Amino acid sequence: MKRRLKTVKTIGIAIGMLSIAASAQAGYLQNIEYEYGLKYSAGQFKGHDAPNDSRLGFVSPLNAAVFFPGVKKNNFWTARVSFEGFSIEADEGKSDSVAQDVEELSFSFGYRTQQSFTRKVKLWFEAGIGDKLVDATNRHTIDENGFLVSELKDSDSNSIFAYASTTHYFNMTKYTDLGLGFELKYAPSLDELRYAGIIGIKF
Repeated sequence: MKRRLKTVKTIGIAIGMLSIAASAQAGYLQNIEYEYGLKYSAGQFKGHDAPNDSRLGFVSPLNAAVFFPGVKKNNFWTARVSFEGFSIEADEGKSDSVAQDVEELSFSFGYRTQQSFTRKVKLWFEAGIGDKLVDATNRHTIDENGFLVSELKDSDSNSIFAYASTTHYFNMTKYTDLGLGFELKYAPSLDELRYAGIIGIKF
């Protein structure tokens, strides 16, 4: 837990430094943009001590971002935070398949740029790196008949990941846009791949 708090503090300091640097570069705060929305993720979850390779489908209730002006027009530095919670069922009779309840809190930094394909189709492309903090509870294995074999202690870990995404925005009002996007996220230390559909409001 101390390691986790230290990691969160480090990330918080980095976000603050990025915010100050970007604000100073922009010269005024009103160029900073914000986004909040939902994310539907699918793909894999692989634990550090039990390599589940489960196909997932779950909704993230928190997917927020801050966009800081970059060096060129329609270019932004990004800082993101997201939360995902889901449960995994164990495969019967497999000792390396662990049932568990998982909560993940992710922080990431990236850079995004806009590319125009037609007058109405203008896509944002983003790539970056991040760190996800994982809490796994209620962990256990079962036999081939579905009966409990062993209860495992709770675990916590963190993993570095890289991500890439594309988003298209539709104008809703003078001050808000509706964004629809697709994201790929890969954690190399776990060989874990996630993909997600994202819907968000930018203001």
